[in-house]
Amino acid sequence: MKPLFNQQGSEVPKRPKSSDSQVKNEIIKRGLTSFFSEKQSVFEANQKDTLVKIFNEHWEYACDEEELAKYVGELGVNVNQDAIVLALISVCEHLNDAYLVILTEWYQSNAIVPPYPVGSKLDKGTITGISEKEAATYEVLIYGFPESSPNRRSVKFEDAILAEEE
Repeated sequence: MKPLFNQQGSEVPKRPKSSDSQVKNEIIKRGLTSFFSEKQSVFEANQKDTLVKIFNEHWEYACDEEELAKYVGELGVNVNQDAIVLALISVCEHLNDAYLVILTEWYQSNAIVPPYPVGSKLDKGTITGISEKEAATYEVLIYGFPESSPNRRSVKFEDAILAEEE
């Protein structure tokens, strides 16, 4: 991983990782606050602390909600497994969104400059743009795909390797 720099040329802190305990706690706090602000009928507000514990132990970015459902038995929810999985899908969407917001805050607060311009040739393909969904991430057209292809690989700025650097 290469270091990233801001507009003044100073190195910036590394990308927040969802597995880092402080970052994970913030993701869970924000995500559950957002989830409980919406109407839903599976989890009750008094179960939030237990959900926090379950997510701290078993959640990871883009995880499998059916796997998480195995741990929700501690809550004693009185609904079928399908309803639990659907609720967990919603919770995880809130958690994943919270992580993307944290990444955007890190990117913006550090005024990160992309290391390579659009059009640069990387080891994996050609940079066609900067992701609007995930901060500090390129959209890369993989070699061999036509330019008209909608398929793009996401490559984090710090993982981008110029083709001639190989």
